[in-house]
Amino acid sequence: MKPVSSAIANAKHLTAYIDAGKDSLEGMDVGKVLVQFPDFAPEEALPYLAEQHNVQGYRGYLLATTEQQKRDLIKSATYLHKIAGTPFAIKRAILAVGFDSVVIREHTGIGYDGSFDFDGSHNYVGGSWFNFSVEVFYTGTAPDSDKIELVTKLIGEWKNERSLLFDLIFTET
Repeated sequence: MKPVSSAIANAKHLTAYIDAGKDSLEGMDVGKVLVQFPDFAPEEALPYLAEQHNVQGYRGYLLATTEQQKRDLIKSATYLHKIAGTPFAIKRAILAVGFDSVVIREHTGIGYDGSFDFDGSHNYVGGSWFNFSVEVFYTGTAPDSDKIELVTKLIGEWKNERSLLFDLIFTET
């Protein structure tokens, strides 16, 4: 017997709570309690669970296309909120909605590589501390413009306020 359990077993005020709880839980339908867990909830309850866990809309639910992706997103919601505002939160959110892998590069800037026009709208000096770029790897069909916009908004939801998404690249694996 563990020391903690023996300490609880000898505490009469705690055993009274346990005994009272046993009576009230014996006749309860466990299915009604398990609806809070995404693995056991019916598919119709998933939008409500997403709202309850604050991952609805651009926080990922709009991008999740399969039932399993929606369940995975809801399951990871608590952890996502814990790490919100970090590059890892962006990576986890993008992976949760079904992309293969994600690479985030911080302190990115514009180099003289010919990919941008020299029209005066950008500063061509190395990387800025607040810029970052995201490269998303996928298999199959390329994401359409709507899905690219959703990923951009998802990144905006999970990034910190001071950072600026500089570049978003989709690469087929």
